[in-house]
Amino acid sequence: ANDNAAGVATLLEIARSWHAAGVRPARSVLFAAWDGDEINQAGSRAYLANPSVPLTATLGVLNLDDVGAGRGFFLTYQGDRSREALTNQSLAFASTVLNARADVKQVEDIGDQTTFQRAGLPATLVIWADANDDANTTKDTADKLDEVKLRRSGQVVSLALRWLTDH
Repeated sequence: ANDNAAGVATLLEIARSWHAAGVRPARSVLFAAWDGDEINQAGSRAYLANPSVPLTATLGVLNLDDVGAGRGFFLTYQGDRSREALTNQSLAFASTVLNARADVKQVEDIGDQTTFQRAGLPATLVIWADANDDANTTKDTADKLDEVKLRRSGQVVSLALRWLTDH
């Protein structure tokens, strides 16, 4: 449920709410969900091999994973801080505006964002701290999702995307 139906649900809700509100960002936003993270990031690697949008036109990638439960809000990055500066800055801006607790943490090779980072694209993982204790187990159930955390994740990412399209 949290890993990773919560991320997909949040992505779809952002797309739905933008459409309903008539949001027309200055830059195009591609909403995409990858499969196969646990199988060597198979879905994101397949996209990189055959992108629907030229990779040169990709400003950044925000990977929503485990955004429905956890104890704190962490914006994580891997690699060169300057490469992820724009995506991290957009999320930090949104967190400040929305008064959401946010930290930037370094993680090692977890999540689909690493596929894009290795290809030289800025990519940031958005995840609640200690969110995946039950990941890949039968304990990852919908009753453990926190509606407030889901909503807050969506608000932060939606505002971060709006910021990214304007910069």
